[in-house]
Amino acid sequence: MLGLEYLVKKTDYSYTSLANELGVSTQTVHKWAKKVKPIPDHHLKKLSQIFKLDREYISQELSLSVIGGMENEELKSALDHSFLSFESPYQVANIAFQPNSDKIGQQNFKKTIEQPIPQSIIQNYLSSEEIEQIKYMYNDKGIEVWGVKEGKNGVTKKQYDKLSPGDIVFFYKEWYLYCKAVVTFKIYSPELAKALWNDANYEYVYFLTNVESCRIPIEVVNDTIYGKNERFAIIGFKVLTSEQSEQLLNKLELETEPQLKEITKEDYQKALTLKIDKPLDSVARRIGRVEQGYLRKLLFGKRLYEKCACCGNLYHVSHLYAAHIKKRSLCNVEEKLDSQIVMPMCKFGCDTLYEEGFISVTSKGKFIRLDKVTKKNLTPPVESILQKLEGRECSYWNVNTAKYFEWHYQYHSKI
Repeated sequence: MLGLEYLVKKTDYSYTSLANELGVSTQTVHKWAKKVKPIPDHHLKKLSQIFKLDREYISQELSLSVIGGMENEELKSALDHSFLSFESPYQVANIAFQPNSDKIGQQNFKKTIEQPIPQSIIQNYLSSEEIEQIKYMYNDKGIEVWGVKEGKNGVTKKQYDKLSPGDIVFFYKEWYLYCKAVVTFKIYSPELAKALWNDANYEYVYFLTNVESCRIPIEVVNDTIYGKNERFAIIGFKVLTSEQSEQLLNKLELETEPQLKEITKEDYQKALTLKIDKPLDSVARRIGRVEQGYLRKLLFGKRLYEKCACCGNLYHVSHLYAAHIKKRSLCNVEEKLDSQIVMPMCKFGCDTLYEEGFISVTSKGKFIRLDKVTKKNLTPPVESILQKLEGRECSYWNVNTAKYFEWHYQYHSKI
């Protein structure tokens, strides 16, 4: 069955109504649907506009993947374009490639990436407002810093201008992406460049976080973005389009820092109203990033360090979940929209212990063990952790969140 035939059966359109819009006979449209005759390009373009679908979905042989694609395209067209159309670089995490194979580049990498720069040095080249922003984000931690030159005819600066906080940068050399980091802040400062790298030409500066090693062959990148599993080099500093970035994000299963993006409450509300049956689909992943981005922005703002609500330890926000106090799947829409439905929980045990009901919070705002009530089997390491957590004050318990903690206690203590 051709996609066109499926669409006629699924929608209010008939072969006759389509024929009238296209200025052809009903018999002609029927022959297209039955693959007796190919669909001419100019009519395929018009059909694409009618159904609000890419041409390939109309002219392809029907399969489960094609049907899924149609459903997702329909979903996209039903939403406001600011939500899923990649119109704003401040809503989507883009990916940038930073080639760095020459001797000077490697030396600079050791100076300001492998060894974070103390804020006391950087502050000498920032305004008072910028100093406050950096303190808010980085607490008292050092900062990984990089800079690029303007480039011939401003070619590199044009790419730099596309970069925004929350974007991912990959450093590249010898046919591999070898280091991944997240952009937090941009500043034009020849003076800072001179101080850090003894070269004022690296004047287009950006700060980073979540710096980690990786080893991704360039063939994987080329195959994902361009459909060519070949070894051809990345030339110069380059920021991918949002569509290309999302392809690579999904392929590499990358985590981002979505709270650094400008995700609005309206976008979050739209994300909550959508019902996605395929959680690993690209649209579902994008919607998930919108939801998480908004919740994490509520919890962290643009801070990069925060305390776990349970153990009280300070962590980089990449090591914290925006954990629902009441189980998300059992929240109604009004509860999901409540800005106080989430709290920061660390990935080093607290989130799992709370989510699985080993611990809960009393009406006095203190953590309590539920393992004895629910007769959970414990190993000595878990027993040791629970002993340390029991009786601790929950920093996110208050008059507004008490009802959600009460729900959690009742839900898990009666299992």
